[in-house]
Amino acid sequence: MSESRRESPLQDDDDTPLQSIVAGVTTGLVLTVAFGLLALGVSWFWVVFPVGLGGLLPVAMGLAKWYEQRQTDHQTPTLESTTTAEEEALETLRNRYARGEIDEAEFERRLEALLEPSRSRMLRPTQPARRSKSRNRVVVRQRSVCVD
Repeated sequence: MSESRRESPLQDDDDTPLQSIVAGVTTGLVLTVAFGLLALGVSWFWVVFPVGLGGLLPVAMGLAKWYEQRQTDHQTPTLESTTTAEEEALETLRNRYARGEIDEAEFERRLEALLEPSRSRMLRPTQPARRSKSRNRVVVRQRSVCVD
């Protein structure tokens, strides 16, 4: 036999701590109610097992997974919020250039710094910055930018 790691068929690494707690509490509750009814002499105590383990436990686990998924969705920053910040930075740079606060060389230097692909997910602008003939305004077209 090889020295490879063998996993037990009962081992399940997919459950998170919350899911393990929910499963344990639900199972404990079902057992407590069922054996409590048995101790009280209720003849239909056995109904608690299929209802609890076949109905309540899957519902509780589904709710725990849904809650965790919802929490991770709210914590992950969206691309829209990043894009909005990037667009604001570009718009501020364009406005300062249009008002004459910075010259063309300074604008180009800052634009390059803003659009510099410092991360692997970045794409270069599809067209360089150019001045529109109809107005004294700078137009920049890009696919994706990153503001550090």
